[in-house]
Amino acid sequence: MTEYRYLTADLLSNTIIGELQLTGVSWSEALNNPGEFQGHLMLSDSRTINVIGTKYAGDQFTLDYTTEPARVGLYVERDGVIVWGGIIWSRQYDSGSQTMVLTAREFESYFDHRRIVDTTVFAAGTDQFTLVKTLVDTAAVSPGGNIGISTAAIGTCGQGIANVFPVYGYEKRNLMETIRELSKQDAPYGFDYTVNCAYDSTFAITRSLSLYYPRKGVSYTPGSQFVPVLEFPGSIMRYSWPEDGNSVTNRLFGFGPGSNDGQYITTQSTSVAGYPLLEDAVSFSNVPDPNVVDALTKAELNARNQPVTVLSATWCPTTDPVTGAWVSPNFGEFQTGDTFRIRITDARFPGTLETQLRLAKFEVAVGDNGTAEFVTGSFVVATY
Repeated sequence: MTEYRYLTADLLSNTIIGELQLTGVSWSEALNNPGEFQGHLMLSDSRTINVIGTKYAGDQFTLDYTTEPARVGLYVERDGVIVWGGIIWSRQYDSGSQTMVLTAREFESYFDHRRIVDTTVFAAGTDQFTLVKTLVDTAAVSPGGNIGISTAAIGTCGQGIANVFPVYGYEKRNLMETIRELSKQDAPYGFDYTVNCAYDSTFAITRSLSLYYPRKGVSYTPGSQFVPVLEFPGSIMRYSWPEDGNSVTNRLFGFGPGSNDGQYITTQSTSVAGYPLLEDAVSFSNVPDPNVVDALTKAELNARNQPVTVLSATWCPTTDPVTGAWVSPNFGEFQTGDTFRIRITDARFPGTLETQLRLAKFEVAVGDNGTAEFVTGSFVVATY
């Protein structure tokens, strides 16, 4: 049986301050977006009182302290390995059920609550990773602005920005949105990012910002035995296959810096046989580099030039009772960004759909006491 522990920590010092007895737990990881966590704390459960954390000697059983939104971090430990880490942003208590619902998001969500207040002008050719590291390190210098997300392991990716990239303090730009904009580029490619949490050699939990170029995860290689495979019928318990043509665009106008007649506007087009002309516009007015505006607009167009299809598939990691081999992908065998091999044969795809899709997000629903785990993955077409 899988063993889960839910640990809370002081956000600034990273000191563990509690272990929570939670039920109805689900947690997710997403590519280039903070994953989410939700768990239920039953105050009528005697275990809650017995193991709730303490602030200091003499101040025991301080539920408020160990779960306080915006100042407490949360870690999910699975069989001794940290598999999720984030910040508790909200809690809600219901007197009828005597249950408190805790909601958290991964640590990169902290960047959504920070603004760039210092002016920095990055020269043309500055490595993308250097740019991001500089922005994050500068934000950490502000009093109270360092929550221990290390950037020490970030090197360079070899892809420099095309033009001068000024970030003006007076704009008070959202730090997360700036990173996200840079990551979405196409030709030259942007990058993927996440905050990883793990025990170090002293069993302290670390938080590290990781950047990946040009992408996170393992690409599909024909014939590789290491490609995760999902089949229906088979390992997939259920799936959904929505197709939405409302956002289909084959000519996209991207608005960059400037105003009125002086505003930079790029036009990106593509041609897919059988579709009429479908147009839209996107704004990147806060992006100072026209080349980045071009790349962002092109990436958006590539994602929207056909009906958007996001496969959602649910499976339960299980093993063969005879060989012990995993029948369906287990934790540690995949991560967001990986390419999966998908095979579906049913009334919707009687001729069998066989394709390769990239894991953009997965959510884990944990049975109480770790008795069962169900994974629901969201898969998208990989453009590279």
